[in-house]
Amino acid sequence: MQLAVMRGICYTLPEIEGSPTVGKHMKILVADDSKTNLALITAALTKLGHQVIPAASGRIAIEHFRDHRPDLIILDVVMADIDGFECAKQIRAINCKDWIPIIFLSSSVDDESIAKGINAGGDDYLSKPFSNVTLAAKIKAMQRISDMRKELYNMTQKLILLSSTDTLTGLYNRLQFDKIMNEKIAHANRHLCIFALLFLDLDFFKKVNDTLGHHAGDSLLKKVALRLKSSVRMNDFIARMGGDEFAIILEELLDISEAKAIAEKIIKSLSSPYRIGKELVQIGCSIGIAYYPNDGHNKIILAQNADIAMYRSKDLGRNTYQCFGELET
Repeated sequence: MQLAVMRGICYTLPEIEGSPTVGKHMKILVADDSKTNLALITAALTKLGHQVIPAASGRIAIEHFRDHRPDLIILDVVMADIDGFECAKQIRAINCKDWIPIIFLSSSVDDESIAKGINAGGDDYLSKPFSNVTLAAKIKAMQRISDMRKELYNMTQKLILLSSTDTLTGLYNRLQFDKIMNEKIAHANRHLCIFALLFLDLDFFKKVNDTLGHHAGDSLLKKVALRLKSSVRMNDFIARMGGDEFAIILEELLDISEAKAIAEKIIKSLSSPYRIGKELVQIGCSIGIAYYPNDGHNKIILAQNADIAMYRSKDLGRNTYQCFGELET
């Protein structure tokens, strides 16, 4: 027996023998305030192998949409409380991210109705009365559209990820660093809080590249990235700026001493030996720290001052950190 829901009440639909399924099974929300029509289309969809969420009005359809997030929506155009067009508009307003296909049911389809339906966010029309063959064909077409949209969305997300990450280490890249810096400054200005920018450069990395080769250098950078991730807090931001240079943004600091403690933790972690092939390699890092807004009211000045502090760390013997605000002139 097939279970369905009408106005929050469960009832059963009889199994239909020899009912073929078309494509993959979908969760389909159907809204029609005619009990007879609703029962007929529910039976037809069940026969095709789909899960049906029936709604006896437009308002109930909107509630079911929020609760169940279906794969497809079928709306009768003429309903007593709110018509199918208004129902579609309200559903589109709720669901901004995922585009779920909508088919309108109507006994008369003219140019004006088609235009109204498209403007309301619909994708297709199904004229009443309809045959099971036509219903199956419409649903299969919507399945294809839905699959193509999901594939396009997934591809877009992959492209966004590729454009924002460093392909070698998996950390964020310079482009994403610039974007996040703008967001962190805006957040700090709104909430009157501080954050720290750490610039980090590896000590003696060039020696590893020159003696063991670039393949070993790449392997070392990957291991450094993993240690950096384990040394900072979950919400902190790490980017590879290029070569052996990294940037770290520490926000929501209660005190500037927190940034110093994290810098010390990074130095200790990165200075432990690395196994690269058969070789045991040891490097260090020099860190410069600048605080927003004390050490710069925009990202350019803040980055310049973090860079100055980092090079002062190198001048003082490497494998240490310096804060820009504490540098001696």
